[in-house]
Amino acid sequence: MISPKTASTKVLYGFLAIAYASAFTLSIAGFLISKWHIFFIFKALFMPCVSLYAYLSWEGARTRRYLLLQLAFLFAWIGDVILGLPRVHPIILKLGGASFLLQHVFYIGLNISAKGSQRNLFKTPFWGFPTISYVVLFSLIYWSKGGLIDKLTCTLYAAFLATSFYTSFYREIPSLVKYWTCIIGFGLFVLSDMLIIIEEFIFALTPLESSMILVTYYIAQSLICHTHVCESNTASALQTT
Repeated sequence: MISPKTASTKVLYGFLAIAYASAFTLSIAGFLISKWHIFFIFKALFMPCVSLYAYLSWEGARTRRYLLLQLAFLFAWIGDVILGLPRVHPIILKLGGASFLLQHVFYIGLNISAKGSQRNLFKTPFWGFPTISYVVLFSLIYWSKGGLIDKLTCTLYAAFLATSFYTSFYREIPSLVKYWTCIIGFGLFVLSDMLIIIEEFIFALTPLESSMILVTYYIAQSLICHTHVCESNTASALQTT
């Protein structure tokens, strides 16, 4: 975490740490003990904590990349809220999925606007193979369910999710740790969605196994946020020296 510079900022970081830890642990606890009101409230708190961390930690000008990051967080939060509602109608799942699809649109924009990404994007096509494989696997599972619109929508979502993972490889970051941390974040996002697919269409998961959907999702969003903030701050520091 970036060092706070003022006493008031330190206090804000302190409250943020408490809120973040509460959202992370209590939403999972609420899920495990089937207290859905606890699960819903604290899951809805998680993405605002991530967004506030980016706001407090971002140094330098709030550029287009900052806007893309915050828009990604906004649509993730909307998706969290929608999917936390009782699924009394199939439209709830569709709206939640659409919100996360938009999140990945902004993540892709964020990745390809990073230093060196446009030059390197198709330089090493090796990572295109698992990306295409994921879309095909995701699509094959979903194409056995639902109507044509559902199938096409799910294939589109898989394509955007896989592309956000794919584009994360082509940023130029001096620190290998931060470079791979961001990639791991996007990889965990893919894993989280794969667990959802397994639970929905292949076999039932135990509550503890299902909770890993939340754990991987929370860690993914946290790593993506932290590394993009650090990447921007490093670039900002280089420009001022």
